[in-house]
Amino acid sequence: PRTLAAALTIALATCVAASTAGARTTSLNPCSLLTAKQLATVHVKGSCKVTPGIPNPYYSGASASWGKLGRGTVIVAVDHVNQHEYVGAWEAKHQPGKSIGIGDWSRGNCSNSGVYCALDFVVGDYVVVMNVAPPLGHRLHSKKAVFALGKSIAGKLS
Repeated sequence: PRTLAAALTIALATCVAASTAGARTTSLNPCSLLTAKQLATVHVKGSCKVTPGIPNPYYSGASASWGKLGRGTVIVAVDHVNQHEYVGAWEAKHQPGKSIGIGDWSRGNCSNSGVYCALDFVVGDYVVVMNVAPPLGHRLHSKKAVFALGKSIAGKLS
C-alpha cells in the first residue's frame, strides 16, 4: 500500500509537470471546471490549487488539483493550443486505442483495482489530461463517474 501510494504520488506529480511544462498561463481557470459535488462522486474533497503553465509559443495552459496529492486527488491539466495542427501531433503521441466518447478525441482507462484513472481528451483547441485517484479506503467501482467528470469538463470547454 505505501509503495502504491508513493508510485501514485510520483505519477500524478509527473502528470502535472508534464502537462503544463512549457505552457504559458491561460485565462481559463481550471478550478471552475468541477464542483465539490462532482468531486464527491469520486470520493475527493478539498480546495482547488492552480498551477500556471510556463510560457511557450505553441499553447497556453494551467492545471488544477483538488484533494491530497497521491491517493485522494483529481488533477486536470488544460492546454489551449495556438495552432490546431498541434492537436494532431499531440493525439499521435498519446495512448492508442478506442475513443471513450469525450470531446472530439479521447482515450483513457481505469485500473482494475479502482485506485486510479487517467483520461486524455481534446475539445476544439483544448487538450485535457485528467487523473483521478480516490483516497485510501475508497475505490472507483466503475469508470462511469470519472467519465462523467470528463464529459462535464468537455461541455464547459466546447
